[in-house]
Amino acid sequence: MWEELKTKDRIRASLFNLVIYGHHQTHIEQLQLIVNETVARFPCRIIFIKGNLDPDENYIKVNVSIEIPNKSTDNIACDKIELEVSANHLNRVPYIVLPHLLPDLPIYLLWGEDPTEEKIVLPSLRRYASRLLYNASCTDNLQLFAQRMLAMIKSENPLELMDISWLMLRGWRQVIAQIFDSDDKRENLRLCTQVTLLYSSSQANCSDTEKIQATYLAAWLADRMSWQFLRHVATPYETVFVFFNGKNECQVIVKGITNTEYDSGRVYQVDIQRENLFAVSISPCETLLKVCVHLTLQDTCELPYTLPLTSLKVGPVYIREMFYSAISKHYPSMLEQLTKLSV
Repeated sequence: MWEELKTKDRIRASLFNLVIYGHHQTHIEQLQLIVNETVARFPCRIIFIKGNLDPDENYIKVNVSIEIPNKSTDNIACDKIELEVSANHLNRVPYIVLPHLLPDLPIYLLWGEDPTEEKIVLPSLRRYASRLLYNASCTDNLQLFAQRMLAMIKSENPLELMDISWLMLRGWRQVIAQIFDSDDKRENLRLCTQVTLLYSSSQANCSDTEKIQATYLAAWLADRMSWQFLRHVATPYETVFVFFNGKNECQVIVKGITNTEYDSGRVYQVDIQRENLFAVSISPCETLLKVCVHLTLQDTCELPYTLPLTSLKVGPVYIREMFYSAISKHYPSMLEQLTKLSV
């Protein structure tokens, strides 16, 4: 294959090894979108493992091809190895993958399933990896996921962990930090009595998967403000977490609203109130590229202003952040808070 490409002035290039795993078809399709965008920006050796957990199946198939990001203009090409594997052959996958990793290059693992539940392929690969990328939306039990992920962070051989659900909240964390940039404002936030986090839902009865980002944001706020978790009340439409803020009870309402304008599960509005002393509403300005901030104090109402909101969709910025952004120090402490919540 490469001999033929040499005649077309194609250059074989790889900046890193990218090993992808998925066994749900919807997850595999989402992973393929990320792979397509990745090779368009960062040529790499792709090893895509597609599992099949059907116990009646019995096969292992390997397909080797060449990935050309932009066939009309780009002279870069990279290797792509696809493995289709039934459940009873998954234990053979590490022995196939490891010899095909390019030496002296970083190894990134992009996991389309819950990495805390995978006991066959991942443990054999993670010891060689530089970074594990995954999405908490793949888990069925968020609290158990947080406990297991903390154990992974504290293990003897930790690696860089990039949770895509957490990464998607980076813009909101930055906006909240910018708004509460003084001691007085942070004190109002710490002693607030109600926080409402609205997220986009694709259905009337919100799924547990859709509320993960909003729940992450609630846990992050509770951790940063040193709130003490008391109890929670859940309905098909919203979850209310009740904390003690050192003076009063504070309700954090995580509520899904049927909305086709934004991606499913995306936090799009945050409202914070401290009785009648302080209130701030952070809402989208047309698109989620900016938010409009309305801040009201007991005796004054400030003029609304806008702040940029980092909007991460599958694209150049999204891919760069996934592979190269620093790992947030707040992530482990957020997970610690999450283990205390009844979610």
